[in-house]
Amino acid sequence: MLLAVLGLSFAGEWLPLGDSLAVFRTHIAALTCGIAGIFVLSGGLRTSAVLAVFAFGSTAPLIVSSSTYGALGPDTYTLYQKNLLNFGRTPQAIADDIKAFEPDFVTLQELSTHNLHALESTLAQFPNRVICRSSEIRGVAMLTSHEIVEGTARCYPQLDLALAQVELGNKRIWVASVHLLWPFPYGQHKQARAIAAVISQLEGDIVVSGDFNMVRGGASVGRIERAANARAAGENLTTYPRFSAFAPLAIDHVLVPANSSAIVERRPLLGSDHYGLLAQFDI
Repeated sequence: MLLAVLGLSFAGEWLPLGDSLAVFRTHIAALTCGIAGIFVLSGGLRTSAVLAVFAFGSTAPLIVSSSTYGALGPDTYTLYQKNLLNFGRTPQAIADDIKAFEPDFVTLQELSTHNLHALESTLAQFPNRVICRSSEIRGVAMLTSHEIVEGTARCYPQLDLALAQVELGNKRIWVASVHLLWPFPYGQHKQARAIAAVISQLEGDIVVSGDFNMVRGGASVGRIERAANARAAGENLTTYPRFSAFAPLAIDHVLVPANSSAIVERRPLLGSDHYGLLAQFDI
């Protein structure tokens, strides 16, 4: 039964339920290893070996993905990623943390009216921005200290997607902020497909950052990675600790161009229910 569940967790490309299981793949794998240990004690070595191989094999992609992929090059940029929580307790603390790092880019989710007021001074520091809101309590934003290429700022409120192409001296890069819904029975499967369709039409390097509500190795993340020719940057860090007692979740990601190197560190909750991410990457 557990092996069947592990197998289904890789079926998210075709079966929405697969991504729901993918969120807890490492936890299912850990349970499988525990049962394998029980079989060892009872003399079932062959059964325990099969269970262990499948359990470790299912988590190998996450282990491999936790890498800086080499030293950073000379043209390095910084991005601050944060789900604010629509009624976060201390949005001013988040604003202060953002200011402390003076990032090139900021990607935000759950940009509610409540948070907008608290972040007013921070927004003023980034006159070049795309704010895209679908309701009083839900919205995404991409802020940058660099010039936005004229005519490239785009808002897709129905997809929780904001993006623009940014001037970086003699090069340009697309930067997108996304907030995916929860997977099945919610609408992540359809939403991720629509976002990937938008991103696949862009030309040039693309960074996609946000709250994906999905782990690395999930089909929704993979679909957007392929559309952007990008990969999840840095270590696979827990960003949603609500269930940390039994299921820590790494569901916020910064996707950088496939040929980029990156380092990512985690920032405190600061009144939100998601940790922030501070990513350094080269282009």
